[in-house]
Amino acid sequence: MGNNIYLKVLFFCITLIVSCIFNISSQQVVKNLGLNEGQICRKAIRPDQEYVCTSINDCKVFKQSLKTRNYLDICKFVGLQPIVCCPVKNYKELIEIPEIKKENQISADEKCYQYSRINEKSKLPEEGVFYPAAVGGIEAEKQEFPHMALLGYGETTTNGDDWRCGGSLISERWILTAAHCQESSGMKARWARLGVLERVVNEDNAVHRKDYRIVEHVIHPEYTPPSLYNDIALFRLERDVVFSEDVRPICLNTETDPSLTPLKQIATGWGRISTAGPTSDNLLKVDLDIFSINQCNESYISNTHQLQFGILPDRMICAGSFDGEKDTCSGDSGGPLQIKNAEYTGMYTQYGVTSFGKFCADKDTPGIYTRVAKYISWIEDIAFSTN
Repeated sequence: MGNNIYLKVLFFCITLIVSCIFNISSQQVVKNLGLNEGQICRKAIRPDQEYVCTSINDCKVFKQSLKTRNYLDICKFVGLQPIVCCPVKNYKELIEIPEIKKENQISADEKCYQYSRINEKSKLPEEGVFYPAAVGGIEAEKQEFPHMALLGYGETTTNGDDWRCGGSLISERWILTAAHCQESSGMKARWARLGVLERVVNEDNAVHRKDYRIVEHVIHPEYTPPSLYNDIALFRLERDVVFSEDVRPICLNTETDPSLTPLKQIATGWGRISTAGPTSDNLLKVDLDIFSINQCNESYISNTHQLQFGILPDRMICAGSFDGEKDTCSGDSGGPLQIKNAEYTGMYTQYGVTSFGKFCADKDTPGIYTRVAKYISWIEDIAFSTN
């Protein structure tokens, strides 16, 4: 009996120490709610979902929350068994009614799987030397982000200054970007450049460069500037993209629960290397921390004209660096906020679209990214339709 008590106490102490380590590294506070199993423990954003105190054995997202370091709040302990505040879909999940897709529409998850097959015979990027760049970023390696698109606004594709926004290739014909990237200085987005790291075309990169004319801008119907909400768009290309080691689509995140957003993500773009600095001639990547919505709202509390309802967690992601040394900047708009895909080697999953911010690399003003999962049905209906 004495040994059993000792082991329980020892296990509990180890659990507390591990929890403290997790919380320090992620800057997330796990709450002890003092609620019983089966009780509602948190207000849900989605109408078909509730947060219910659930045993970890029955919580389907518990393991994923550990991987993403978005630790679930504790309702209580039953002995040593934690009861966690778990997001649970209600009647749709309980009676197992599948989501109905249109006959002519393919899901984003299925497209991700299809595009992953392209990579099976592709070479992985070779190990290389990273070169420091401004705003905490470093230069991307060849073929590291083959989904990156550079958007041009000139009559021709020759002027490097005419390339002013980013985007991501999500299918043979469609680029995902920010709605405000439709126009720059009175000119519409006309071109998408794929397969390059450098903004300016030269003899070395010309062979890999693929320029495609943009023939249609589909702006989200609820994007109504000067409001900053729903800043997302799809640009259709004139012809199908030819996939290669240098040009491949990105996967899209379909998990709509904000609590499952990975707390470390990567942003990429050719934007300014400081608030008032020049744009980068090379594609840069930067590791970013995901901020809580409360922290983010404090940064934008004065912007009530463009953000009437504040930062909305179901449709926005707030990212920067806790030390204020890393960020995206002007010119990175439309580019992806992403993580490496856990299932498919050489692929990424996009969680956000670079939207707006105040200052570049200011620890108190993180950037705002449009949350892709909120708009996944809209994207599927347009970009993945077989019509």
